Amino acid sequence: MPQSHVHLPTDPAVPDAVRNALLPGGERKSDLQRAALAAAGAGRDGLCAALLFAAFDAAPLEGPAAALALGRGAGDAFPEARPLLEAVSAAFVPPEEDRYAARLKERGQGDALRRCLLGRMEKAPDNLYWKAEYLAACRRDPEAMERLELPEEGPFRPVALRLRGDAANLGGEPERAAKLYERSLEALFLPWTATRLAGLLLEAGERRRAADFLRAALRARPWHAGTLLRLYDAVHGLDERRGRLEGGAAVLLYTWNKAEDIDRTLSFLAESFLFPDAPGGKTAVVVLDNGSTDATADVLAGYADRFGADRFRTVSLPVNVGAPAARNLLMRTPEARRADWIVYLDDDVAPPKDWLARLAAAAEAFPEAGVWGCRVVDAYAPAVVQSSDLFLTEPTEHAAGPDNPFGRKFDLTRPEIGDLDPGACAYLRPCASVTGCCHLFRRERLLDCGDFDIRFSPSQYDDVDHDIRLLLSGTTPVYQGHLRIPHFKRTGREGRPGGAAFDLGFANQFKLHGKYDAGEMRRAVETARKAALDDLRAKREALAAMEASGP
Repeated sequence: MPQSHVHLPTDPAVPDAVRNALLPGGERKSDLQRAALAAAGAGRDGLCAALLFAAFDAAPLEGPAAALALGRGAGDAFPEARPLLEAVSAAFVPPEEDRYAARLKERGQGDALRRCLLGRMEKAPDNLYWKAEYLAACRRDPEAMERLELPEEGPFRPVALRLRGDAANLGGEPERAAKLYERSLEALFLPWTATRLAGLLLEAGERRRAADFLRAALRARPWHAGTLLRLYDAVHGLDERRGRLEGGAAVLLYTWNKAEDIDRTLSFLAESFLFPDAPGGKTAVVVLDNGSTDATADVLAGYADRFGADRFRTVSLPVNVGAPAARNLLMRTPEARRADWIVYLDDDVAPPKDWLARLAAAAEAFPEAGVWGCRVVDAYAPAVVQSSDLFLTEPTEHAAGPDNPFGRKFDLTRPEIGDLDPGACAYLRPCASVTGCCHLFRRERLLDCGDFDIRFSPSQYDDVDHDIRLLLSGTTPVYQGHLRIPHFKRTGREGRPGGAAFDLGFANQFKLHGKYDAGEMRRAVETARKAALDDLRAKREALAAMEASGP
């Protein structure tokens, strides 16, 4: 690859702070600006300008991002984009104060906030501030996004067309979205538009064109890990690969008073390719009824006939023992003891038909991993990501130390809840943690790592804790981003300040940060980083060799 030696995270000349910031490989403005800050601190002004331009590309209505990129030389480094940067910077005029809109946002009154912002846009149609605020408030609603009405002529054209493409993508119109992205790229090549288009082309089976757009994006941003990973998987067919779990699998679920959810999940599970069995064992499904008092017992009774009594069993408890204890009990059931593989699955998901084969493909690609997880999206808006590959990083604030013994020992990278998922997380690689919504274990490795810690009852962070223990044992989780599972829970809403689960989440975070000392966390962080960097390095070299050999 012609420019693959420049500023990649695997380049030994890149300072550690920059490499570590680039490693997660996301397309979020905040992550890219953090990487730019690290590049500036290391004296890499050119890379800083490139990262700030990429941060603007991730949020192209935000004037401060445009102004920051211009101030650090992005206009000179990317002269074709200077008119857009200058236009966005000039048109973004924050009000001195807007207490009403701020109060609606703070209270989470989304419908009222959107109506308020629509009124502000009508009064000041040329002010991008209100459009940026409106876009942030309606990023799950494709019909609302269409009301942005950016001009499709002049410097705003590439952004206007891309945002219309995003609305079509979010609204389940991939063909229309692809055409809009192509028109946007004709107006101005913005790499994050190219990667969006590549994702749609891959889903449509246009693999050669998708790879071409990924190559173009990687040439423009050779430091971007996510683009490299997606290109590698596309040209090697990893995004299409399915495997088999030899030795049999136990699919384990636990539920509490969610009769409708567990019914829907088991219905999807029954339609998936669980059977016929792989050599050496068979697949069985076990559901733990965690003391439900609704119709859950009746729902579960109906699935014994559907799956077959030898394939499906319910374990009933008189009380809710919480997620960690439920996991521990399930891993000791006869079905789990007979299986070589154990899968934990949430009770409110819609697994696709090939979900188990996708996990098996990840296990075949990385057989020494400790756990294999997946990409989780919003079931009500499948173009919105909820969870992907997670990394541990040094804390950016409230860090533990001699003067703050109860402070944070790490931060956990994660997608912003509600972010559009334009395929940016569709790759396979090692990481620090995967979501407990759906994850696969080899039974003996699961048992070697030990029980899920019941101190994290009734739920939250028991899966992260388990992954940290895997890292401390020298074993790395692996993320299978080509398995996308819709999740019916709006993850994160209840866990935000003021939400029903905020206090519980905060308490369990406090326990998690107090459980490990600073030395242990450094080892966990570095284990995941080394595995991901080694993987990136090997894939970069393979792509470079392929490029050198020609078609």
